[in-house]
Amino acid sequence: MANDSQLAVSTPASVRPAVSTGRWVRVFGSVAAVALVSLASIACQKDTQKCDEAVATARKAIEMKDFESARKWREHTWKTCGDRAMIDGLDKDIVAAEEAQNKAIEDAHKQMAEAAQQQINAAQKLWLKYDEFENKDKTEENLKKILERANKLGEPLDDGYKTQIEAYNKTQFKMRYEAIKK
Repeated sequence: MANDSQLAVSTPASVRPAVSTGRWVRVFGSVAAVALVSLASIACQKDTQKCDEAVATARKAIEMKDFESARKWREHTWKTCGDRAMIDGLDKDIVAAEEAQNKAIEDAHKQMAEAAQQQINAAQKLWLKYDEFENKDKTEENLKKILERANKLGEPLDDGYKTQIEAYNKTQFKMRYEAIKK
């Protein structure tokens, strides 16, 4: 009997792989690594694409002055992109657009108030012009004409100012009408 430690088993050449097992592991590992990097690259491209879409949508919402949606898309952009500089830029753009819109609204209100004041001043001139009429011309008919012209001055204004001018004219008419009837 031979010693077990000296016994060597050899694999016949027809059964042996052409390349050693270690080499197959290295080849398979390299192929797997390349595939993994490719998949990661594709996933990264999808994230970049989603990031770009989120930013574009947020900017479109800002452009449309839909600041609530812009803020929601800003949050989505943060979750998708995680880029602090990009988020800071979106925040600045949202705030700047809101401030610009608020200033435009404020300016429009000021212009409307100035226009209303001009129309009230014009209505006052009409009533003062009526007061300059001679007594024989201070008729109900002429008074109604002045009222009609004075009320037309409120037409280009918004409802709030138009109502104020109409109330002013109504008071002026009533005061002069009572003087005629005496």
